[in-house]
Amino acid sequence: MYCSNCGNKLKEKDSYCTNCGIKIETENQKYDQAKQENQTKVTKNNNGNTSLILGIISCIIFWLPYVSIPLAIISIILGKNYKKETGSKATGSILGMISLILSIIEIILIVVCMLFFIDYTNNQWDWEESIEESIIEKYHNYWDETEESFDIKGYSWIGEDSSVLYLNKDNSYTWYQSDTIHDDNFYTGNYEVYTGIDAINYITDNLKEYGMTEEEQKSIFQNSEYELDDYYLLILNCRKIVINGVEQVPQKPQLIYYGLYDETGKSLALVDINTKKKEMFTLKEKLNSIDL
Repeated sequence: MYCSNCGNKLKEKDSYCTNCGIKIETENQKYDQAKQENQTKVTKNNNGNTSLILGIISCIIFWLPYVSIPLAIISIILGKNYKKETGSKATGSILGMISLILSIIEIILIVVCMLFFIDYTNNQWDWEESIEESIIEKYHNYWDETEESFDIKGYSWIGEDSSVLYLNKDNSYTWYQSDTIHDDNFYTGNYEVYTGIDAINYITDNLKEYGMTEEEQKSIFQNSEYELDDYYLLILNCRKIVINGVEQVPQKPQLIYYGLYDETGKSLALVDINTKKKEMFTLKEKLNSIDL
């Protein structure tokens, strides 16, 4: 074996030339060195290829940021390693940057949309609550407002059977079988009148035994031209009955009627709360002080 530099004859085990001092490389050493260089080159190429593949994938699925962002970051790192080893720019690294930017923009848009949706939802709830509160307030105002009802006191009322009911201003009443005879066949006593919400509350709170609920009474006004102030409760407390000239003990010391007043027809459509019998009274005339 001879030195490749100076041609000096070498021994088989010499590592350096005894003449020029150059290091002697054997075929095995050259093979190992070539193999190592090839492995390094393969590693560099793998970094570049992997960076490119991950960059492409991250760009395709950028709309899945929880997947695309990690892939983009790995692509950028591998691309930078490839650049350091080869001095060449890695396309995968550029694609990874593009994917990373797109994913971040998407996250920002998602957050903005979520904030907008939350704000819109809150405003929608506030609007619905406002409408609901307005309806409730309007409903309560309808039932709670005290409107002026027609005062049925101080008038006489003629019934369908031609009987006449005198409702005097001093809360006394007389119910005559005929308006032509005032000394026989009549009921007399005192009376109470409640209108509107007062009538509803009195029946609900003080006449519970008749089982009329507030809702049942209010249903009278649903789909009707009548208003709250048209609703009446008339309680007749009988103190004296004269039939055919004979005074008798009242079998029903209290007659209770509820119903509606018709302003147009000047009439009272009343229902006996006990028997559910309907009575219709029409305004006859205003009572003078002499009638009281």
